[in-house]
Amino acid sequence: MECPHIHSNVCVTADPSGFPHGVPSSWCCNVCRSNKSPWVCLTCLLVHCGRYVSGHAKKHFEENQVPCNSQRTSEKQEKVHHSVCMDCSNYSLYCYRCDDFVVNDTKLGQVQKVRDHLQRLEKSSLIGDRQRKRKNLETLSSSSKVFKDDGVSLALCATGLRNLGNTCFMNAILQSLSNVQQFSRYFKELPAVALRSGKTAGRRMYHTRSQGDTTV
Repeated sequence: MECPHIHSNVCVTADPSGFPHGVPSSWCCNVCRSNKSPWVCLTCLLVHCGRYVSGHAKKHFEENQVPCNSQRTSEKQEKVHHSVCMDCSNYSLYCYRCDDFVVNDTKLGQVQKVRDHLQRLEKSSLIGDRQRKRKNLETLSSSSKVFKDDGVSLALCATGLRNLGNTCFMNAILQSLSNVQQFSRYFKELPAVALRSGKTAGRRMYHTRSQGDTTV
């Protein structure tokens, strides 16, 4: 719906210094510190939780209501109603005086500016998280340590099996079997893989107890 109160209640601009730090969808309520369903007041930029969490956004609106005895007083108090707020997750607008979602904007386009700013904050935070994760992975791979196990030098690297899309069940079974001592000991006692020379150069050779010698 088109809200008649939006022009007098949206008193903020997309000033980065006025918004909380961090990802908008994870902002914490100013009262209960919950980061579920955060809503930011477009009058004072305070963040509160939605009505389905603890309802502090609605309580913030109710606390700022002043009983008005005349139309003149009502016009003066209209500027401090704090009735318009924005969902920090999907950027929808809501007016508590209209008790409905709002689709219109101010003449200066303040709502859209705030919405664009929150989206930029969300996107930049996600990009920063991805870059940090990538950097951590590169650091772990470059600083892999070498340790000795029974006199043999082993490189510390990634463990587990790569899932090829439809091999998750097979991977789970193989990893479970690898924890069975008798099963894993059987394969550890087999000769190591070797490469042949001559006509069979480049072809791998391995031994099994049932077939003796097999080439691949």
